[in-house]
Amino acid sequence: MADFFEQLGKKISDVAEDFGKKTEDTLEVQRIKSQIRSLDRAKGITSKSERRFMKNSKQEKWRT
Repeated sequence: MADFFEQLGKKISDVAEDFGKKTEDTLEVQRIKSQIRSLDRAKGITSKSERRFMKNSKQEKWRT
């Protein structure tokens, strides 16, 4: 019975650790997205569609 609770405690600890890592990753992604939006605003780009247009037009220049 003690073995069961030991394994259960280990599993709970592992899940909590994984959850913490995923939370850190999510926060990092949001921080980077925020930086991108700030840079876009500084350039005068206000929407995702404008950002996509700028990205696609840069790619077209490299293809030709």
